[in-house]
Amino acid sequence: MNRFLIACLCVLSPSAPATAQVDLGEYTVFDTRFGQMQVIGGDIDQRLWFDGSFLDLPIAERYWIRGAFGMEGEAYDWVIASSNHTGNMCGGYSEWFLIRASAEEVRVAPPLNACVGILDVRVLPGQLEVDMGHRDVSISHETFTWDGVTLTSTLVPEAAAAPAGAGPDVTRWIGRTGWELLDDPSERARLGSVMAPDRVQMLSQVMSLGSVGAERNGWVIMSGCQRHQCNFAQGVLAIRISDGAVAAAILTGELPHIERFGLTSDPVISATIDQVRQ
Repeated sequence: MNRFLIACLCVLSPSAPATAQVDLGEYTVFDTRFGQMQVIGGDIDQRLWFDGSFLDLPIAERYWIRGAFGMEGEAYDWVIASSNHTGNMCGGYSEWFLIRASAEEVRVAPPLNACVGILDVRVLPGQLEVDMGHRDVSISHETFTWDGVTLTSTLVPEAAAAPAGAGPDVTRWIGRTGWELLDDPSERARLGSVMAPDRVQMLSQVMSLGSVGAERNGWVIMSGCQRHQCNFAQGVLAIRISDGAVAAAILTGELPHIERFGLTSDPVISATIDQVRQ
């Protein structure tokens, strides 16, 4: 089925850029104002085609056209596409592509890492801006700007926050993931009382899978492991409900090597660490 640009088109005056949480689709055919883009190929050898020619991109297992955007009065449209694979790394995505398509030519920006998602898209006069997530938990997002010639990026740090407190500030994490907690600036500020920023980053890495908060003996406790390395990298994070005190551990290697932070001598936390290390 053909998809038309109007489905995702941002038609704007130069003084009113579009800012919206994006909901990108997965299309094999998409009509822009200047020609049709298609995914051509078999089950594992696909390419992108636009208005009579293949784009200068490598063959991939699969391509998706994710959407198209434009501004009234400009002589080109912007297309977002992704290459994909059949594995489970990065949710099956390989790379993001920002494309400028006009009646005369197609230009493609250098590929972007598909292991982080697109948060927002803005069409501005003469350029496309894309906000993407970032693996550094101290970074709010990374903004990429593509004008059809040059791709630039800007890191946007998280705003400073006061440390989270006790009671409801702790119990809110019951049933939620460690990644969500470590993405919260107030919780990173709490952890900053016992851990250096690089260890907070490492903790988020070793708790990227399986860490869900549960209440145990007055603590909210999470334990998890690093995706694809669960035998070699695990983490424990606990916050005491009564006063917001924190305990954390990073376990790496086969022995394992254990880094301890905060109140890890508490019997409840010590027992949790012992369970994880087995």
